Amino acid sequence: SGFSMANASSCARFTIADYADDTLFAAGTSIVNRRPNQTPTEILTMLTKQMYATLFLTFMLVIAETAVANTVLQANGLGVVSAPPNQAVVSVDVSLTDINPTKAQHYVSERIDVVLAALSAFSIVEDSLDSGYVMLSPDYEWDREASRQRLLGFRATRSVSFTLDNLNQVAPLMTALTDAKVTRISPLAFINSEADEAKDRALALAVENATHKLQLLAKAAEMSLSSIATINESFSSLPSPSSGLMRAEIAPDRASKDNYVFGDITYRAEVIATGIAK
Repeated sequence: SGFSMANASSCARFTIADYADDTLFAAGTSIVNRRPNQTPTEILTMLTKQMYATLFLTFMLVIAETAVANTVLQANGLGVVSAPPNQAVVSVDVSLTDINPTKAQHYVSERIDVVLAALSAFSIVEDSLDSGYVMLSPDYEWDREASRQRLLGFRATRSVSFTLDNLNQVAPLMTALTDAKVTRISPLAFINSEADEAKDRALALAVENATHKLQLLAKAAEMSLSSIATINESFSSLPSPSSGLMRAEIAPDRASKDNYVFGDITYRAEVIATGIAK
């Protein structure tokens, strides 16, 4: 009661945008439903809000339609490459304990000179030879009767490391090092001089394997793989001489005590790939 068309017309000129600044509400505001006595600047601000709100809603609709239309697939890929070793990393020590430290140092230096002279007959990778320096340290043992440590002498140690470039020389090298009276020969680490290329091939095979799996998943779902979205390397087994991950093995050949059989080095790479299917 008491409500007239004039009052209704007056109320129709006001919308929620008159009382809120939220951009989404401004989408329902039109230039007709403006407040009385609005300035041109206020009208322009209102229209700008309406334009941005419309663009935002349109963008959200496109995203929603894309999400419905596309399916994200994920697959793991594995690549494995085997390569025979063609080099060996060798490390030997010469050490002596003597109460006279000068004598101990002199002995190990003489032995190392013999080792270096013997290596001249072998194929050594250029710049891989390291003869190091003499390390000197006191050597003790526990004297139970005196309940204290007793000095045995001074231990002098010197190491030589190098990379052998010809695996056919492994057997004669071991003989030469023994004849040179080295104190210790560390386990040989067998490597491939083209390891980086092998790792790259393993990674490429892993990507190829993951892509193939994505295609199979899409086909099984009666869809087609439209694109690869992401590819991430998840794991790589990189053989390392120092870490003992090298899978190369050395064993005497039954036919001859001077021949050796070397196992291949295995390089593994794994990736995780995601694709878009339609």
